[in-house]
Amino acid sequence: MQVTEVGWGAKAGALGSGADTSVQNDLRKVETVVKSDEYVQDQFGNQFNYDHIVCTREVAIDDGSVESHGTCGGDSGGPIIAPDGSVFGATSFGLVACALGPSCYTSAVFFKDFVDGGIAAA
Repeated sequence: MQVTEVGWGAKAGALGSGADTSVQNDLRKVETVVKSDEYVQDQFGNQFNYDHIVCTREVAIDDGSVESHGTCGGDSGGPIIAPDGSVFGATSFGLVACALGPSCYTSAVFFKDFVDGGIAAA
């Protein structure tokens, strides 16, 4: 599934890499694709409960090439948006060098009942 990542985070790189790691003045977005749990386990091993997270990675371009896109420092807490416009998750973590591995999100779908219960109790 193709999704949209949104945030004010750095454009690229890790601190000390020479890349622009400053928080941006303009809200930015990028289209990317949700990856399978198996792909993410290959990247991170068994460190996480994969029911709780969803991860994205590169997106294929019309000419057949692949571009690497993802979230970066400063994007944490920002949404990942499903094609129907619903919030699919919230930015959680990724590799230190932005867009060189999966960008991972807390799954809004998995925690929906928990959130709805908290709202109802308020």
